[in-house]
Amino acid sequence: MDLKTLTCITIGLSLTLDYIIYFKGVFIEPFAANVPENRTLGISPQGAGVIGMALNFTLVTIVARNTAPPPHIQQRVDDIRVPNQGLHDLSSRHPLLAFRDHILS
Repeated sequence: MDLKTLTCITIGLSLTLDYIIYFKGVFIEPFAANVPENRTLGISPQGAGVIGMALNFTLVTIVARNTAPPPHIQQRVDDIRVPNQGLHDLSSRHPLLAFRDHILS
């Protein structure tokens, strides 16, 4: 996992935790009463995870579309797209692959 993805996840998680701690007071006293009048856009602390998840998804999508994939990941994707590439070189070194090539030919 790269730093950009980790940053997006941290932002979504911290927003959710801050909202929950603000109203529920995990390990501390709540900062505000958990009543509908105090809530942001009427969102309850139990529903804050959905907002954090949506924010996280939005940020990860924006970052993924605006940055190039790492070269080693792109190479893995290309290797998956073109199966059996390079296996013929391995068949001379591995007996099971040589046997498979013998059966298939």
